[in-house]
Amino acid sequence: AEKWDELTSRMNSGNLSADEFKHINEELATFKQEVKAAGLDSGAFFRKMGDQIRLVVTQWISLNAVIGKTRDMVSNVIEIDTAMTNLKKVTNETSRTYNQFADRAIAKAKELKIGYADLINQSAEWAKRGYDLNEAMELSTSSGIYSVVGEVDNATAVQHLTTVMKSYNMTVDESIDIVDKFNNISNKYSVNASDIGAMLTNSISSLSVAGNTLDQAIAMGTTISEITGGASEAGNTLKVLSMRLRGAKTEIENAGESTDGMAESTSKLRDQIKALTNVTGNGGFDIMLDENTFKSTYDIMKGISEVWDDINGTNQSALIELIAGKQRGNTVSALLTNMAQADDILQDSLNSAGSAVKEYENHLNSTESKIQGFKTAFEDLSDTIINGDFLKTAIDSGTKLINILDTIINDVGILPTLIGAIVGGLSFKGVGRPKTEYA
Repeated sequence: AEKWDELTSRMNSGNLSADEFKHINEELATFKQEVKAAGLDSGAFFRKMGDQIRLVVTQWISLNAVIGKTRDMVSNVIEIDTAMTNLKKVTNETSRTYNQFADRAIAKAKELKIGYADLINQSAEWAKRGYDLNEAMELSTSSGIYSVVGEVDNATAVQHLTTVMKSYNMTVDESIDIVDKFNNISNKYSVNASDIGAMLTNSISSLSVAGNTLDQAIAMGTTISEITGGASEAGNTLKVLSMRLRGAKTEIENAGESTDGMAESTSKLRDQIKALTNVTGNGGFDIMLDENTFKSTYDIMKGISEVWDDINGTNQSALIELIAGKQRGNTVSALLTNMAQADDILQDSLNSAGSAVKEYENHLNSTESKIQGFKTAFEDLSDTIINGDFLKTAIDSGTKLINILDTIINDVGILPTLIGAIVGGLSFKGVGRPKTEYA
């Protein structure tokens, strides 16, 4: 009876970890065997014991479920509060404006079935780049969709889109067009949306300066990536190629790339390429639109590719070293021989409108999306029940109480004795001991 009292008392304490509960369960099994071995096996006793164990187990599971969900709520509120704090660091708005933003953010997060805190954090990333709260919200919608269809984290999604937008001076409304292109090309070719983003991050500033449209940049980068399997290297190759074709020697040196084999001037580069591509005797391919304007990298590669097969091996090698250098020669050769594929990709990129939103709508019906939708709703519930201000007030109050008790202990030195006396009195009166009955 004493052993049974001790075990059930520990179970009823309501403060057991999962390991402690498992240990007690093992002790109960051992206790049952000991009772049987002693010849005290009683059907009524064990039925009563089983009923009590089931009751305690149910109570324990329920209590731990409540405790677990409460902890989850607190974690959610802390995460949301941290995200809002980060947003406030990079913006300067009124409390009312922030509250209105929070209302819009949770509505948008539920609509997109993405994390509430994630959406706020993405908005903060956009705000860092100089956009106001309204713009940041719209941009976080685009980057939120990209983070899902491109399978990239929040910071990467924002970085990829920012690089492209800044390179082409694109508006907030045009941000979703970038995601459309990334998504459509990734669906039709052996490259991921995130690969396209990474490739452009390495090359788009140089490619845009060299007169290439976004669609042309995507077409060349995807063509190389399909052949080499390396999006980052494709970006580096296009960056170097575009700079060598413009004779940007200083830029290449600053990028840590070799300038071996480069033409000494734009006019010499122009003349050398004409000579090396002059397979028909009509003067060869001209890389310039006029005396002061280069053709785009894409148009140059397209023009050279049309006579490439007719150029003899020696001139092909000389041409590749001239425009690509020794390190990037093989990759640029692969692009030249696959410009027909680049043309197909270019057309698909041009006809990508609505691609990402359509795919995202399909994603919203997936099990993964519905689970995230549930989590987002729980974030909202957490913020409603245990909002950040309530939690901070509770923590402040607890901290003040601890400081007060610490002061009493240090200055008076009697609190431990007083607590001991109180506990002793309660024990004498039987307070805190669970009442257990069994047949």
